[in-house]
Amino acid sequence: MRRHLSYANVAATLAVVISMSGGALAADHYLINSTKQISPKVIKKLTGKRGPSGREGAQGKEGKEGKEGRQAQIPGIAWTRLSLENGWAEYSSEHKYGGVPAYAKDDQGFVHLTGVVTGISATKAVLATLPVAFRPASGAWVPVGNSNGEFKPYPVDIWIDPAGEIAVLNGTGANDNLVSLEGVEFYAG
Repeated sequence: MRRHLSYANVAATLAVVISMSGGALAADHYLINSTKQISPKVIKKLTGKRGPSGREGAQGKEGKEGKEGRQAQIPGIAWTRLSLENGWAEYSSEHKYGGVPAYAKDDQGFVHLTGVVTGISATKAVLATLPVAFRPASGAWVPVGNSNGEFKPYPVDIWIDPAGEIAVLNGTGANDNLVSLEGVEFYAG
């Protein structure tokens, strides 16, 4: 058989090359590389029912221990007993209320009062005088609780003047039977 170029051979060869390149072009154009290219209806039909859960995996390795934190350093407050004057006295120790009247200053410059006093025998409103380092620069006015021994609260005010005098200023009906100093605090630098 002789080899020679004929029209039929050329046409057949061209037909094979074109059909193969067109198929490759179509495959490249219609290649699916994301589920967004598929209709949600088709995906729903392709999705099967969820199977049973598998066994729980083994416990993982324990992680490295973190650095130990610093323990909080809360400075203690040193309480000093108030020297009561003008007939004021510590509220009866036979009762379960209050405590010893005292004062202290924290490391931020705030002065705190504690305890309960009675002014039944008081001759003046001033119950004590604070030392210089514990006095407010321009005075401090603090509302506190008072009871006339009837377990009914009566409002009274504590006034600490710049000279350090602590005075009880009575409201209506108060007789100073029990005056609480708990919670009284003010800045003294």
